[in-house]
Amino acid sequence: MKKRAVITMVGVILSFALAVVWGQKQPARSPVPDAAAQAAAEEFIRQALEEDYQKRQPEHRRTLAKKLLEMASEHQQEPTLRYVSLREACRAAAEGADAELTLTAAETIALHYEVDSLSTKMHALGQVGMSISEWEDAKALAEAYLKVSDEAVAADDYLLAAKAIPAARRWAEWARETQFVVAILRRYREIQHIRAAFDKTAETREALKNDPDDPEANFIIGRFLCLVKNDWDAGLPLLVKGSDEELKRIAQAELRRPTSTEDVVKIGDDWWDLADSQIDKRARWALRTRAAFWYQQTLSDLWETDEDRVRARLRQVEEEALLPRKPVIIADVPPPPPEEEGPPPRLAIGLPPEIGEAWPIVFEDPLDQETCLEHVYVARGMYGGHVRVQKGRWLAASGIHSNSAAWWDCPVGDTLGLSVEFKILQGTPLVWLCGPGYGNSTALGYCLVLRSDSVAVWKEGEALGTAKLPEELKKDRWYRLDVAKNGTLLSVYINGWRVGAWRDPRPLSGLLHSFVALGASGGGWRGVGICYRFLSIRMPADVVARLQEVPVKKCYDPPRTLAPLPNWAPLLSYDFTQTDPSDWSLTQPGAIKQTAEGVVLSGSNARPQMWCTESIAGSFAVECEMSYVPGREQLGFHIMLILGKEADTWSPQWGRWDLIFPHSHGSIELSWASAGQRAKTLARTPHFVPVDGRWYTIRIERRGNYLRVFSNNGFLFEAAAPPDIPQGVPVYLGISQDFGGSIVRQVAVWQIQ
Repeated sequence: MKKRAVITMVGVILSFALAVVWGQKQPARSPVPDAAAQAAAEEFIRQALEEDYQKRQPEHRRTLAKKLLEMASEHQQEPTLRYVSLREACRAAAEGADAELTLTAAETIALHYEVDSLSTKMHALGQVGMSISEWEDAKALAEAYLKVSDEAVAADDYLLAAKAIPAARRWAEWARETQFVVAILRRYREIQHIRAAFDKTAETREALKNDPDDPEANFIIGRFLCLVKNDWDAGLPLLVKGSDEELKRIAQAELRRPTSTEDVVKIGDDWWDLADSQIDKRARWALRTRAAFWYQQTLSDLWETDEDRVRARLRQVEEEALLPRKPVIIADVPPPPPEEEGPPPRLAIGLPPEIGEAWPIVFEDPLDQETCLEHVYVARGMYGGHVRVQKGRWLAASGIHSNSAAWWDCPVGDTLGLSVEFKILQGTPLVWLCGPGYGNSTALGYCLVLRSDSVAVWKEGEALGTAKLPEELKKDRWYRLDVAKNGTLLSVYINGWRVGAWRDPRPLSGLLHSFVALGASGGGWRGVGICYRFLSIRMPADVVARLQEVPVKKCYDPPRTLAPLPNWAPLLSYDFTQTDPSDWSLTQPGAIKQTAEGVVLSGSNARPQMWCTESIAGSFAVECEMSYVPGREQLGFHIMLILGKEADTWSPQWGRWDLIFPHSHGSIELSWASAGQRAKTLARTPHFVPVDGRWYTIRIERRGNYLRVFSNNGFLFEAAAPPDIPQGVPVYLGISQDFGGSIVRQVAVWQIQ
């Protein structure tokens, strides 16, 4: 019964809402105070409510908004103070994600001051969207946008009405209110119809202004208001003066406001009978809903024979309201009139044909809980890039001059289907399959780079291909990306459209088949770049079974237990916990500071002066004890041996070793650069994620013709050794930090006897 009542009363509620807006007389409005006066009033308000302004939680912002509304009510004779109180109330309510309270403040501003009412409300609701974190608040915001859209229709501002509907739909989708989304889509189609009919009455409206008693003009405009716009209070007086006798008779009966059950039922019957004679489906629906409006008021007083007939008609209206209608694709700009050909609708979003319906979901993460980052690995980008759960509802990533990513340990083979929803705020979305990475040339698995008009696909560092998108990706709109790899065909879909397909006969190499990563390239400084939600992976059952038989082992690091062997002789040992900072110089003062635990390197390319060791040859080891500073980007801690020239020039005469812990693509990498040549990678781990705050002793051993790298007790990798260091060549040992923060308490060089 509750559902039925809601449906049958839609016409009543909408008619009342539109009538209020249409017929309401606005009081005299004051001009907006100048900036100087507003600044003085704001200072007074902030001093009066200083404690409330300091509280930033959503519930506190809502409380502040209510206090500011009370203050505005108390200062009705002071226009400046009243205006600023309302403006601040609107802002505080938006920060508290309270759409209803924000709309109340904006409406009060528009009621008393010379501002554009609808634009003010739209701007205020836009601010609410920046603070949304709960589904209930998102639904309330969608309802507020729908209310503003209805007000815009009542004011014949169809441009703004069409602009508010996509915003309402976005937040209804975000709140997972499927039925509400359907209602919004229907309302959008109604607005299209109303706008087209309104445009056709332009000449008639002008004629009515010149002659208010013109019967034909009154009939056309009255019929438009009642049967198209659903504004019966405004349209009935015009129908009474119109040329259609039947409409005139029933309209006159309505305006007499009957109270007896018999008269009320008679009006409902008249509208119903008139509806049966209509060819236009919309007109028939409008007349039947008006009949239902009158029938609904008499249900408790009807005779048995009348009650059966009335209830049957109410059920018919309900059933017609529930009939499925043609889906509508909402644009961000006002659509063309119905008689013009609009853009083709997008395909329904389903599984790509390359993905079998029987493929099970082997991994799924809605990315909507604070705990979703507890089981993922996070790589933060340079200069403030980050990955986090924004407002507890989706995964956000951003990075500048580098990229940020979060990746999941989940089985992924060469036959798979990936689905993920994303929204662009700033920057470029990045999706990796089978391996985390940075940049557009990652050497791990597949990497998809989505730009506004194209998608580029890389495989293990090589470009696989680029495809143009059918339309540019717009900011602040959710999209669904599907990637299907079946056999030798790799396909990419956006919102159900296949935008590209590439033949890739060569399987992925290495033991990197257990990682899926989402990230961003570019984005605001410490701002949000890309939002992701609902990541899922599908594969055939036999592929899943095969992958589970050979689980991939990641490189974990045990606690620090490494110690020098007894037959090691120290060549250099530098303990930062016992050294005065005046004992060593800095190449970038301000990027390095001394603490009780050691020396902290922070920022871009922070490094102390190099330390010169004795000439070494044969077997030796280089050690460094370090830890990442919690909360800083874990990117690019370097241990270097530079041979043959003073290190200030960073141009070695003989060569340079460089161990990066970890490198930009998530692994530890050891490189060698001979004099005047670019660095070449000697070896790297397949995957490595150090932990903030944990101490690591990193060691490079040279024994004969090979190098070995250890972290604490863990052997990482082995590589062929570069040429021997000639006798008498000075060797400089150095450490540095790229785009992050680390703390170092000891560096050392050992001769192995």
